[in-house]
Amino acid sequence: MSSVSKGSYEKPKKKKKPYVEAPVYPRVNRINILDPVRSPELYWGIYYLVLMKAAMYLNVTSGYSDHPKTILVISAIISLFTITHGIQMAQSRQILKLKPKPVNNGLVVGSVVAAFGLVYLLGFAFMLFGVETTMETNQQLVNLSFKIESVPSAIIIAAVAPICEELIFREFLPIALGASQFSFFISSVLFVVFHQPSSIGGWVLYSILSAIFLFARLKGNNIIQSIWVHVLYNTIPVFLMYGSGAFDW
Repeated sequence: MSSVSKGSYEKPKKKKKPYVEAPVYPRVNRINILDPVRSPELYWGIYYLVLMKAAMYLNVTSGYSDHPKTILVISAIISLFTITHGIQMAQSRQILKLKPKPVNNGLVVGSVVAAFGLVYLLGFAFMLFGVETTMETNQQLVNLSFKIESVPSAIIIAAVAPICEELIFREFLPIALGASQFSFFISSVLFVVFHQPSSIGGWVLYSILSAIFLFARLKGNNIIQSIWVHVLYNTIPVFLMYGSGAFDW
């Protein structure tokens, strides 16, 4: 009978779980017409839409209220709650995914640079060819809110809106519509419509931005990545133009 000396016993090694790649979305995913209504993602999207609109509405109407400070406090509470809960939701959504790639800082910076570059090239092309452009409805609302209360508006524009819009149009809505390349395309078109473009320039502008945000979302299957791109795109002009009194970009 053989004996085992002290220190010679080795614990069995745990088997490593096989690496699972992030899922590749199919081109089209056929679903029942009632599936989106039954999907909890649809109602999460509505939830964040209501929070975002409530913060914006209270901020804009505070200047016409008899109790502006109270209205602004309520708007600030909703904004901070939305930011905190939105970040937590984005992180939890990543945990549910199969091995999403981590945020690529180079891709985030490159996407932001590409967004600004293409937007300014678009403006230059319109000026060169004499294409008349008008201020978009969405931009008019932004300017109005900034004239009333600039600091709360900056928080909403730089953080609340990007987080909510990415969760709605690049996460919840496309998943509710069947989680396919086509559903992501449809939700990106709805993102453009949501911003109410009133000219050809507006349609092209928001289409470019929507495509860039979608690219950041699908590259690595990471919603946090597209949130960062959107947040930076909205935040940089806020800092650059905050002291000048202008808020057009």
